[in-house]
Amino acid sequence: MRFFFVTLCTYLILVFCFVKGNPTSRRYQDGAIIDNKLYVFGGRRTSNPLILNETADMNELWILNLNQSFDVSTPPWIRGPSTNAPRVAYHTANVGGAENELLIIYGGETPDLISSSSYAVFDTKSQKWSTPNFTNTSELVRRQKHTGVTNFNDSTIIFYGGKRYDNYSSTPQLVDELFLVNMSTDIWSTYNLPVSPDSRELHTSTLLSDGKMYVIGGILNNANNKLAKMDLIPVFDLKTNQWTRVPANGSVIPSERYYHKAVGTWDNKIIIFGGAMNTTSFFNDLYVLDTTTNPYIWTNIITKGVIPSARSAHTMVMAGTNLIITFGKHADELKVDFPNNTLVLDTTSYTWQTTYTPNKLELTTPPKPNIINTTTSYSPIPSSNSSSDSGSSKLALIVGAAASILCAILFSAGLFFFLNWKKQRNLLNNDNNYNDTNHEQIKIEISAPSI
Repeated sequence: MRFFFVTLCTYLILVFCFVKGNPTSRRYQDGAIIDNKLYVFGGRRTSNPLILNETADMNELWILNLNQSFDVSTPPWIRGPSTNAPRVAYHTANVGGAENELLIIYGGETPDLISSSSYAVFDTKSQKWSTPNFTNTSELVRRQKHTGVTNFNDSTIIFYGGKRYDNYSSTPQLVDELFLVNMSTDIWSTYNLPVSPDSRELHTSTLLSDGKMYVIGGILNNANNKLAKMDLIPVFDLKTNQWTRVPANGSVIPSERYYHKAVGTWDNKIIIFGGAMNTTSFFNDLYVLDTTTNPYIWTNIITKGVIPSARSAHTMVMAGTNLIITFGKHADELKVDFPNNTLVLDTTSYTWQTTYTPNKLELTTPPKPNIINTTTSYSPIPSSNSSSDSGSSKLALIVGAAASILCAILFSAGLFFFLNWKKQRNLLNNDNNYNDTNHEQIKIEISAPSI
């Protein structure tokens, strides 16, 4: 019986920590790759009409293992822990920690526009959510629609732009602020630069191996919501702490856009996909920016295979030579956003794939940060911030738990009967051996001749 209960408890622990399932459609989420696993967190639930309420912004964490092949129409998503995780959208998700083991969530929109913390950390090793103990919390100001990049050399995260909220009774302000958080010291600092690009939101920032951060697109700070030009790229050099603007040419320049996504490649190129020009004009085009030339060169890539639908506010990452796109906003508001829909583009041939196959993952595996002393201290997020899981996730949890409990019972029962049968068989064999031995002894005694 003790073995039965140990087995059952093991199954229950595995079930409640990780549940396989199908994520619902969402937009304004963000994600990052840690240890060749894609972690996608938060976002706003899709509804029609879209109404902000207590369940619109989500705290769901979904994990996709990129070490194994899978059918892109049925990716093997696994539901991660969400206890004490904030409900947010329009946030950033970055990699951090001494061993690149932390998922850092910063900023974003919450359902009630009030949160005790605008910063949360998920430890992929302990599988727990926490919040750092910052000493200078005055620098930790809520914002959304900003960008964040990780400098893997020293485990710092650089945040740029977005819409800042000093408090939730004030009018949000579009900013050009550039600041960073040092994960080894838990200290926030702001760059005080004489020159900076225009304030903007819904742009992309990409840090390449040359130590430069490239800002593309977005909405500028003006009354007409003017979009940023795509033929002039703001670049921040982390070595010199200086901004420059570099022209970008090409036979075809991408249309101005926001809500697009960009990723860097191992050879210092940037790939952008999708986005929107306004509330009705969405894109499904793909461009590559070559930053190794001066001026930079845009190239419009004509992809092969089944061309995906236009989308914005999606998640996009680079895994080796594969470009992976998940979720996002559909061009037609009357249609449901992309739910369990994953796109995979082989960038060696620029062909959309029906099956994901890992290829050269080492190309996008970041180096371990050069940190001598790590003083980071984390404390659990107060349980008052925790929220119950969504209805669909509850259903998946209940079904998964029930199925696993049934499997555990059947497995344990089968093992119990097998062990009992084996025990009875051994006893029977022992009795037979004993009877055979006695019978042979009697036979020998009777057949022995008398002298």
